[in-house]
Amino acid sequence: MIRVVLVIVMILGSYIGFSQPSEKKEIMPVSVIVNDIMSSDGIFYVSLYNSEEGLRTRTPIKSKPLKIVRDSKVATFENVSKGEYTVGCFQNEYQLMDFFESGMPKENYGL
Repeated sequence: MIRVVLVIVMILGSYIGFSQPSEKKEIMPVSVIVNDIMSSDGIFYVSLYNSEEGLRTRTPIKSKPLKIVRDSKVATFENVSKGEYTVGCFQNEYQLMDFFESGMPKENYGL
């Protein structure tokens, strides 16, 4: 999952590092590459968060369910404003994310 974060940082860093300041809000696609998915069962969800509050309350600004075909997936979010984001992902073999009583997820996840 560290790879996911590094890919996002590299993509956003290249846009931020080489762009000139402008008055208009820049809109661009953001692609998230997830490698080494352990199981092909269920659906893999990728979510994009733009604040700590959104991450804490689990309210993403964009989210995508992906069917798993092989051990890696690419999720592309269109029309994203330039900025800093956190990517969350989890694999769900059922309908909802399942948690232990301690609050830890029972299924694979990453931030």
